[in-house]
Amino acid sequence: MPSGSPAQRGDDIFRLLVENVKEYAIFALDAAGNVATWNAGAERMKGYTAEQIIGQPYEIFFPPEAAEEGRPRRLLALAREEGQVEDEGWRVRRDGSRFWADALLTALRDEQGELIGYAKVTRDLTDRKQQQEHERQLIDERVARRAAEEAQVAAERRAREEKALREVAHALAGAESIDTALGRLAELAISMVDADGAYVERAAPERDTVEVVAVAGWGHPALGMSVPYPGSLTEEVVSTGEAAIVDDLAAADARPIARVLHETCGRCGAIAAPLRSGEPALGALVVLRREARPRFQPVEAERLMLLTDMGTLALRRAKVVLEAEQHAREERALREAAGAVSAAFTVEDMLPQIARGALEATDADGSVVERLDAAREQLHIVAAAGEIRLRLGESVPYSGSYAEYVIRRGEPIVIPRLASAEYRVPKHWAATCPDCSALVLGLVDGGEVIARARTFAGLVSLAYRKVHLLEESERRRQELERVMESRARLIRGFSHDVKNPLSASLGYVELLQEGFMGTPTSEQSRALGRVRAGMRAAVALIDDLVDLARAESGQIEISPEAVDLRHAVQDMIGQYAAAAEQKNLTMASDLPTTQAPVWTDPMRVRQVLGNLLSNAVKYTPPGGRIEVRITQNTTPRQGDAGRSVSVHVIDTGPGIPREDHERVFTEFTRLAPGVAEGAGLGLSISRRIARLLGGDLTVESEPGHGSNFILWLPPIREGEAPEAGTGVPNRRTAAAD
Repeated sequence: MPSGSPAQRGDDIFRLLVENVKEYAIFALDAAGNVATWNAGAERMKGYTAEQIIGQPYEIFFPPEAAEEGRPRRLLALAREEGQVEDEGWRVRRDGSRFWADALLTALRDEQGELIGYAKVTRDLTDRKQQQEHERQLIDERVARRAAEEAQVAAERRAREEKALREVAHALAGAESIDTALGRLAELAISMVDADGAYVERAAPERDTVEVVAVAGWGHPALGMSVPYPGSLTEEVVSTGEAAIVDDLAAADARPIARVLHETCGRCGAIAAPLRSGEPALGALVVLRREARPRFQPVEAERLMLLTDMGTLALRRAKVVLEAEQHAREERALREAAGAVSAAFTVEDMLPQIARGALEATDADGSVVERLDAAREQLHIVAAAGEIRLRLGESVPYSGSYAEYVIRRGEPIVIPRLASAEYRVPKHWAATCPDCSALVLGLVDGGEVIARARTFAGLVSLAYRKVHLLEESERRRQELERVMESRARLIRGFSHDVKNPLSASLGYVELLQEGFMGTPTSEQSRALGRVRAGMRAAVALIDDLVDLARAESGQIEISPEAVDLRHAVQDMIGQYAAAAEQKNLTMASDLPTTQAPVWTDPMRVRQVLGNLLSNAVKYTPPGGRIEVRITQNTTPRQGDAGRSVSVHVIDTGPGIPREDHERVFTEFTRLAPGVAEGAGLGLSISRRIARLLGGDLTVESEPGHGSNFILWLPPIREGEAPEAGTGVPNRRTAAAD
């Protein structure tokens, strides 16, 4: 039992308490932040004995990264300024292991307020931290599982929706009329968004109305019903281009159709989506759902928009089909009318045919032809066709009639309703079909009017135009052939008259340069060399012009045989090796060990390869590389009937812009103006020859990356010998275009 005053005894008890507590590390730091006291709990928690730790800096308890960033000193500063600071984080034991600690750091001051040290109480929360991490991991796993399940559900839903959309697209694609497409659209909309009913409103903004033109399911308005366009659902979605959701149509009193739908579906919800088959909009598709069922959601509105997009395509297709059928009927009517006109010897024979042709051409239900009796100023019905049968022989006064109107004005007129006709028509027409509309056209024949048809005049105009175009086309073709033949004759004559003396002169220059007429001086020899090179270039140009003329006039001769392309490539590389070496160019080849023979003309192949190698040597800068490669292609090129063999001439020259890839094959085209040699004919002639050989000549190139010119040739097919007239015939003269 400790002795002394009660205060002394209290201090002793507190000291013993602090020293013996094992669950908490309780120790003091001096004013500099070094460990000053140590208790059993601190030793147990941190692994240091009092002798080992007293006097050590406070930073020893922190991980290296925390100590480096100055965290311990910041905590001491906060404790000095605020009196106390609490911190939770990783700490380090003597053996280097880490534990999660909650530490309370308190500044200690004397009676004068001077800082004398710090009190530090630390609790080990590692178990709690691990439990929290475990719980967090479980939560993360649950969230991940839920996300995966939701993703799976979403994927399955998308798969179902895509399948439904494919079925919808297939169903709509079969619609051959607009009415059929609209009906199917209404039916499919119900299943697409799980609705109870659907209908389609067709807009007629010019009449300020919308009409119900297709219905399906439950709760829809009556087919054929019309309501005002202003304020309607159709106007809203057409103007915005977006679907609209209405939770309670009956509550939307301002909408024109609200009263009707209140009677048919009560307080049902709806989605309306715009429907277009062109401009202006056709109308809207509206789906309905009973009040007791869940309300429509935005995702369902999006699905309905997808459906209306497909419906739009179906409507356009149906419209195209209808227009095509209409055009076919019109063309058939014109052909029949043309046949009738050419076969008829009298007007009486021709008129019934014109009535039947007009019926088909205009998709009408009935047609009549009226003939003018000018002397009596009477119109007589002389021909009729169709389901609406009008009596023949009936007459009507010409004066004040529609026939007089269209003949005087020279243009047709539409009668919206026969019962309300403004001008004179036969009386029984209104009685037979009062609500029918009619189209009236005039036809003048030698001054005598035959009313109600223009078919004959149109036929004459079309026939004349067709014959005129055919004659003009044939005349231009013959003129082009004459020009091409004249150019070919001119070039052949030029070759004969110029090339022969030029070749003879070249021979004399060569004799002079080689010293047969006395040894020339070095300066004279250089001058003769320049003359010789210029004359050779002129002879080569003449040869190219002759080849071009032969190609254009169909006189290039092809003599095919089985050719091993490797030999042709090796020969041409040998011919241009010296020129390449002179420019310090590397000439290489990549040839297969075995090569199927190609059925082609070896001389023409060498001509093409010579042009390509000549260009490669000409345009590749010194130190560059030229490679010739043969490739057996396993798949056919676009437009080829089978596999092909390709010969690639690849250089490291300046390259060709993509927009000039086709232009380089045009006659007299040179993309490098600084290169003086050549007239720009080689590639044009080479492509013509390649196409005559049953292949092609193409280029792959980019500026700064060189060029790859490719000669495509068809190989001999296995087990099949070439025949005349197929592929490249045994011998022929032909031209490529």
